[in-house]
This record gives sequence, C-alpha cells and structure tokens, in this order.
Amino acid sequence: MHNCNNGKGMKMADKEKPEKDKILPKTVDEAVQQLLKDLPIREKYKIDSLTDDQLYLLHFGLGMTIRNDFGLWGKNKELIES
Repeated sequence: MHNCNNGKGMKMADKEKPEKDKILPKTVDEAVQQLLKDLPIREKYKIDSLTDDQLYLLHFGLGMTIRNDFGLWGKNKELIES
C-alpha cells in the first residue's frame, strides 16, 4: 500500500510490488485482513482512539489509499460486488 497521511498521521506501509504484481482482495473479509496486516500497530491505535465523529478524518488519507490500492475505482469488480 502507498504511504498515506491524513493530517492525523494515519500511514500505511509502502509495498514495493509493482502495480501489475499486486494481488487485489476479492472480498470484504480479504480486504480487511490485508488492511490489518499492512497497517502499522501505531496507526491501529490512532484509529482506535478516534470517536465516531472523528472518523471522517480518515477520508483523505487512509480512505483514499484503500480506494486506490484495493481497486475500488472499478478495476476490482469482485470486491465491489462482494
């Protein structure tokens, strides 16, 4: 996943695989498992500390990274339909 930072410091580890070699998750469960594996523990704690009213802060950093890296712009039809 690409590095992402939304102003609250939410970052994901940068994977060195070229775009064509990435294996996209096919289900929501696979996407969550990949996200949990790739997200550093420090960032998990930061997310856990957010209130429901603060979750929007993840939109431009982590949210965009998930959208782009998981193919949610349309190239990952299996995940979109799951």
